[in-house]
Amino acid sequence: MLAIIAATLVLTTVVGGLITAFWIEGRLGLHDPTSDRAMHLELLIRLGSPVSAESS
Repeated sequence: MLAIIAATLVLTTVVGGLITAFWIEGRLGLHDPTSDRAMHLELLIRLGSPVSAESS
């Protein structure tokens, strides 16, 4: 019985930590793929490289 309670506590802590981490990332706008992609496309356009239809 103690093992079940301990396992539940550990899993709850892990899930809570993951939820908190993703919430902080979303709240602060970290790892926003749209801004990274826009910056990359702008660099390609400035360098004069053709951008394929797949990357747009």
